[in-house]
Amino acid sequence: GGGGDARTSSLAALAAPSAASRKASAVPRATKQLTFCALPPTLCIVLKRFCWLGDTDAPAKVNTRVAFPLDGLDLSPFCAPNSDASRAPSAYYNLVSIVVHHGVSLRSGHYTAFARHDDDTWWHFNDLKVRRVNDAHVLAQEDGAYLLFYERVDAGDDDADDDGDGS
Repeated sequence: GGGGDARTSSLAALAAPSAASRKASAVPRATKQLTFCALPPTLCIVLKRFCWLGDTDAPAKVNTRVAFPLDGLDLSPFCAPNSDASRAPSAYYNLVSIVVHHGVSLRSGHYTAFARHDDDTWWHFNDLKVRRVNDAHVLAQEDGAYLLFYERVDAGDDDADDDGDGS
């Protein structure tokens, strides 16, 4: 289905200005914000899937669902004003590959990959098993997606899909 706005909310939250402070009780004197000064031809988004909890020796798996669009990821709201990125002919990206972690911890589990072929079909690579999958199967990886690889869509290319549902 649609949901392009919901699918970019995580990126918007990351890029939004926020208070930067060393102490929780201190009055913030600065803000931080993520903006792009230049847009790469290939964008790799690494999702933090492991965190250290307390005094344990092993990191815990983070299974937070992160929705991501197959097509039409628009980075223009995150381009720095008066930068090369803001003057780029296109700030749209289409997903071309993802890496997924299956398992409960960093020390155990399995990685698989999904890749989009030139004919717009998706393939799932799981060791020696390779099979064709549909868009819905790729989008269902919200709780295990670890790496997202996007390619910038050239201006005038009609592959950018503004609703982000891959149709």
